[in-house]
Amino acid sequence: MRVSLIILTNGTENGLKRCAETCLEQDYPDLEVIVASNDPEIATKLPMTDCKIVVKSGRI
Repeated sequence: MRVSLIILTNGTENGLKRCAETCLEQDYPDLEVIVASNDPEIATKLPMTDCKIVVKSGRI
């Protein structure tokens, strides 16, 4: 069974990168990490390829 961890952010959190890294370090075999943000530059704050990044305008 797939487990999805969803991190909601506006992109200003100082610990966002560490939070995503910690989620990805889990040893569950079918885990995905999704970062949802209204900040279009969120990809520059998360230089990881293992996260799905969703950007939506407006409030999340």
